[in-house]
Amino acid sequence: MSSATAALARARETFARGERVEMGPLADSLEVNRVTLYRWVGNREDLLAELLWERMKRGLDRLDARVRRAGSTGADRLTQVILGFFAAAGHGSPERAFVDREPALAMRVMTAGPVHDRLIAWFTAAIEEEATAGTVAPLHPPAQIADIVVRSGEAVFWFDRASGRGIDRDNLIVILSALCPATAPQ
Repeated sequence: MSSATAALARARETFARGERVEMGPLADSLEVNRVTLYRWVGNREDLLAELLWERMKRGLDRLDARVRRAGSTGADRLTQVILGFFAAAGHGSPERAFVDREPALAMRVMTAGPVHDRLIAWFTAAIEEEATAGTVAPLHPPAQIADIVVRSGEAVFWFDRASGRGIDRDNLIVILSALCPATAPQ
């Protein structure tokens, strides 16, 4: 196992237990200094972004497969995935432990930089796939719609976190059906 791989694996285990990932203890556990660890994985925010994206990507892919097996397509598929995705980061998850423990850092890592960009890319590909299948007719470029959808999902997630009022499913459904109206299956 390469050094960066070992560092990611150890950090992944710590994060999955819902514990705080710290660079000093991580370097100590790998018997390297912090400078070496930083060379391998970047700074703490870079490492957390990578850990979060790994978990998010696996969750998105699993959720999407389940939604597809149930026969959902078009805006319905996209809505179920985005709602399920943000709901999965609920109480008891390592992501929620991170959000509860370090809300400002979690918001920065999750809504800016590579995590946000990768979420937009994932949803762009899903919208393009549905458009190619003829199940939606996007009214704007898929990347622009994906950006709006992801930002809306993030707003819902963070509003729920701040208010405790729950996810507003109806607004996300309205946004997706307005931007990606259904077409007749071909």
